[in-house]
Amino acid sequence: YDLVVVDYYLPDGTGDELVRRLRADAATAGALVALITATYSEEVIQKCLDAGAVECMFKNEVVTLTLARIKALARSVQD
Repeated sequence: YDLVVVDYYLPDGTGDELVRRLRADAATAGALVALITATYSEEVIQKCLDAGAVECMFKNEVVTLTLARIKALARSVQD
């Protein structure tokens, strides 16, 4: 995968844990990972970015803004 969008709250863990697992796996280590969350917790955002996420988006943002950010990430994959 070139781009992975992951929710922070997962049934079996958190998004930052998944990002670390993706980074550790040679098959997915190069993928850009963006997290989406409903919380504005600085701790959650910092954990995600420290784990290797390139973006942290918020569920209550306007849909068009979220899609624009995903398109920008997709462009960086293409570049």
